[in-house]
Amino acid sequence: MPDVNSAEPLDGTEILVWATQGENGPMRTFYLAAEGGLRILRQFDGATIVTSHGELTWKTQEKELKLNGCAQADGSPRTPSKGVIMSATLVKSNGQVAQKVVEADDGGFGPNPDIDELGHFVTLTGSIGPYLFIREGSYSNSCGVHGNAAAASMVWDANAGKPIDFLPELADAKKLVDTAQKKLDEIDQEQGGPENTDEPAFARFIPVYSEHGALRIDVQFVRWACYACSDGQWSSYTRSAIVPTNWFPERMKTWAIPPVVVKDFAKAHPDWQIGGWSKR
Repeated sequence: MPDVNSAEPLDGTEILVWATQGENGPMRTFYLAAEGGLRILRQFDGATIVTSHGELTWKTQEKELKLNGCAQADGSPRTPSKGVIMSATLVKSNGQVAQKVVEADDGGFGPNPDIDELGHFVTLTGSIGPYLFIREGSYSNSCGVHGNAAAASMVWDANAGKPIDFLPELADAKKLVDTAQKKLDEIDQEQGGPENTDEPAFARFIPVYSEHGALRIDVQFVRWACYACSDGQWSSYTRSAIVPTNWFPERMKTWAIPPVVVKDFAKAHPDWQIGGWSKR
């Protein structure tokens, strides 16, 4: 059934849904009427969410970092190059920065570091209401035998303008760890590599909206692996297991069940993967 476009919602209430086209495709925010069937009122590029500070849009920006390059064993001159460091902000509709989420610095390497490669990215992987789930990663070659990938995650509270930690609230944490360990043991047996009985460590929370608009939170766990055994899902020297949950933090339960129009949007637009929704 095609969308029925209208300039105004019937009751003045709008649902904002941001989505991506493909896994790494562009972000777009769709303004939906909350009532009266699926009606897209307007749409804009980017991921916009409603917060206690008004509508804020996710924005990333790259900054170049000069690299000196590595010393050569034969004494030949270094080959300077450029690395990339990314920052992330939440901006108002006029483009003014409202919150600095991840600031671009020198990546901890200092100015003009003696390295060959440096790449850094920040990704908005999903949102639940005003809570943004963010993954940060980097790749660097610091003149060693090979380069290394690093990763980190955080959840940003756009109402408070700061990161939050709700890992201590995770229900059935031991059961989830045991499930992850079992999955990783099976992967080790199938793919080989050094035997590892270490308990997996928490890596990140992943909000997942299904093709029908239903929401759940997955948890990614990681465990040490040899460099060649790394699966590329987190950092070097790790393998990952992702475990679904049926749990929501108390502060996020308001958004645990998406409105009907969000589910209708998901069904009508299977080429768009929902990242989050909010209401104004």
